[in-house]
Amino acid sequence: MKLLVLDTETASLTKGVVDISLACVDEDFQVYWKIESLIDPECIISPGAMGVHHITQEMVADKPTLAEFMREHKYPFDDADVFIGHHVNFDLRFVRDYLPETFQTIDTLKLSRMVWPELDSHKLQTLRYTFDQ
Repeated sequence: MKLLVLDTETASLTKGVVDISLACVDEDFQVYWKIESLIDPECIISPGAMGVHHITQEMVADKPTLAEFMREHKYPFDDADVFIGHHVNFDLRFVRDYLPETFQTIDTLKLSRMVWPELDSHKLQTLRYTFDQ
């Protein structure tokens, strides 16, 4: 089974990837391939989005578009059986055109809500600080 951990940052809630991070992991969760890149979203980054990820228009001005990035780094998407992410369906909306026809997902947001229902928040950064990582 090929696992691909995926995270994106976007220009708004509905368009434009500004950052993508990918990591391929084996069945023992050992990372054997990873990449991260700023991406030109081909649209204006909303102030609300910049407030979340701190990525500005100037930072992405000379970066590849998502299509350019995916042409160069398509390998993990072709090879993955399972896509893992925190609220993974949000990320998948932006990269769906590059995915295999069939795949499974693991949503770590849903998983964290099941495992730690007592927490006030299940945001990734909150979990990071809660578990001192």
